Amino acid sequence: MNTTRFLLLLGFLTIGTHVCNAQSSQGPSSLGTEFVFSFPSNYEDPSAPMQYIRLYMTSNVRTRVRIYTGTVLKKTLYTDPGAIVQLDLTKAEAQALVRENTAPIPNDQVYRKKAITVIADAPIALHGMNRTSYTSDGMLILPTSALGSEYVVASARDGMAGGQYQGLLTPSQFLITAPFNNTTVTIKSPWQSQGHAANEQYTVQLNKGDVFSSMSIDPGGDLTGATISATKPVAVTAGNTCANLPDSRYRACDHLEEMLTPISTWGTFYHSVPYATRLKGDMYRVFAAEPDTDLFINGIKRFTLSGRGGAEGQGWIEYLPPDRNLLEFAANKPIMVAQYNTSQTYDNVVSDPFYSMLVPYEQFRSSYTFATPPAGDFASNYITIVADSIGYSQIEIAKDGANTWQNLSQMILRAARSFTTQLDGRTIVGVTYSIDPGGYAMRGPAPFGGYVYGFGSFDSYGYPLGTNLIALASADSIAPVISSSQASDGTVDATVTDKPDDPNIRSNLASISVVDAENYMLEVDPFEVGVDASTTYRLVPIDPALNASATVEVYDKAGNSSRDVVSYTAKPSPLQISSVNFGLWNIRDGETVRDVVITNSSTTRVTVTDIFLQSDSNAFEIVNPPPYPRTIEAGASDTIRVAFDPQNVGEHSATLTVIADGVRVLSNLIGRGIDGSVRATDLNFGVVQLSQPLRDSVIFIENTGNVSIRLRGIESVTGDTTMFSILSVDAWTNETITPG
Repeated sequence: MNTTRFLLLLGFLTIGTHVCNAQSSQGPSSLGTEFVFSFPSNYEDPSAPMQYIRLYMTSNVRTRVRIYTGTVLKKTLYTDPGAIVQLDLTKAEAQALVRENTAPIPNDQVYRKKAITVIADAPIALHGMNRTSYTSDGMLILPTSALGSEYVVASARDGMAGGQYQGLLTPSQFLITAPFNNTTVTIKSPWQSQGHAANEQYTVQLNKGDVFSSMSIDPGGDLTGATISATKPVAVTAGNTCANLPDSRYRACDHLEEMLTPISTWGTFYHSVPYATRLKGDMYRVFAAEPDTDLFINGIKRFTLSGRGGAEGQGWIEYLPPDRNLLEFAANKPIMVAQYNTSQTYDNVVSDPFYSMLVPYEQFRSSYTFATPPAGDFASNYITIVADSIGYSQIEIAKDGANTWQNLSQMILRAARSFTTQLDGRTIVGVTYSIDPGGYAMRGPAPFGGYVYGFGSFDSYGYPLGTNLIALASADSIAPVISSSQASDGTVDATVTDKPDDPNIRSNLASISVVDAENYMLEVDPFEVGVDASTTYRLVPIDPALNASATVEVYDKAGNSSRDVVSYTAKPSPLQISSVNFGLWNIRDGETVRDVVITNSSTTRVTVTDIFLQSDSNAFEIVNPPPYPRTIEAGASDTIRVAFDPQNVGEHSATLTVIADGVRVLSNLIGRGIDGSVRATDLNFGVVQLSQPLRDSVIFIENTGNVSIRLRGIESVTGDTTMFSILSVDAWTNETITPG
């Protein structure tokens, strides 16, 4: 067996075999491998012709993605490079709470284990769409690695202020989702909610997967300016059930939602391009992180904000520009900027409210993957790009996974417009163009920002393409240190420790992921992002009979990174092992048992030292495992019995690993749990005289499960079967009955 370690040192000297980069431009970002979140509540309209809540997943590589709703595995999917993978969720699965528009505003409360959790083997981009005809919006969903512990809420006023829609309640809302146990969150809102007065400070306790929801009460309610501080990183989504913008005079209302960025990632310079086709300017809200924040708009000082959060004019301002010019928002301290599309009646242009968090210049990326809603959802879709003029001319775009790249600037018939201020000696330009529905990848030689949005009649959506989410104010400039070793079977065990040792400077770990892998699986010991300075990971060959290679990338919250580059040359295994497909199995029928056969095809004895299962669920179990070590003679076979007993409907998979003479061999186990059950009506013939002619009646058979079933036969098995005859048996044999 040959094993090779590549020893690479960059940036500074460290003991080990790694690449280290201080302050990488592609650090913590909207790309990630774990996402824990919840959708805000949308306006309820049962008559709407189009309703769905959908996840769009895109990646540059093929990778497995698992989606959990609460604690239940909803689906396992696989991405293909550049192509869209999507999954629809029910409102009950996606939203922490679903309420009728006339229902009272619920108390502020914690919804236990109501989060959506998305886990990918390699980094993906994740966008969400909360779609109801005439009231839709989408959001860029941020991974756990990019979250922070401090936020300010950007939302909008209750859309029903002014009494235009009697009896309807469309509150402002924010939700806090915990990726970690034992998280204490402190909240203070400038507007009253159900259970908390305006400016009252209160705390809530969250565990992993819990979601806290707060909704405004009373006409004109607006939770904008609420401050959130947590002992561990949390995800914050916000918006409005249905808002009129810029105020309640302008109908019709539309749903707003967005995932907010933590204060640690805010920048000091933002660029805005007005939304396409509109005749009037958009609405903006700008937020301060610190006291005495001077805000400049297009180079002119316009406001000084006195602190973080609170009422309008204190920690944030609302700005309605008099025209549709390009806008620059700059400040002497970190700020956050939200851009709001206004109601259709504001200028009588086909559109409606949505909002998007602007990406600061400091957090631009050089590549993105993203998706629009499918054809037919919205009449028009647009992309806005902000970039330096030289980099813009070299940005390329590819559609729907095709490896055919086109120069973006050559696809647009109009020239990009220039912003006033040069940054880093470069002219910054902005441009908007129409695009067809689909999945896209974009790349450029320099970082750039981007947004996607779309319009329909009294409807709209919008969100950023992506963003870096580096802790910009951190003084940490030292990359994490990786210490690793490789075993003879190719397995790599590594310890990661963030630096420096001083906890007041150290930003702590953000993410560990595979950026390039062939036949290696990464297993990371769970750690708390931004809290833990050290953890361990393991690389395991997927198929030990094949060569393997991988590059593991480790980031801290400040964007410093290290890489571990590994290769493994496989030793052929003398064992052959069968895989088993259990097929469809009814969850009501208990377990079924199959044999996995291990054959020694060599001419010498082989010693099996261990055997174990790795599974997404508890559906598989080794039956009466034999003691190990255990020998298999040359040419002989051994049998391992495996039981499949699914408790939940859906696909289940597992890997049975056998270790023999230091080499691993794998058996893939798959099966699908179904709920196949029927219910038949009872039949009572009553009193029947012996002289009466033959009487027949009907028994109704209903499929009460979730999959179609085929009737194999009908027979009477109890009672006096000689007095009853089953008619038309042949007509029903092999008949398929669909669910319900």
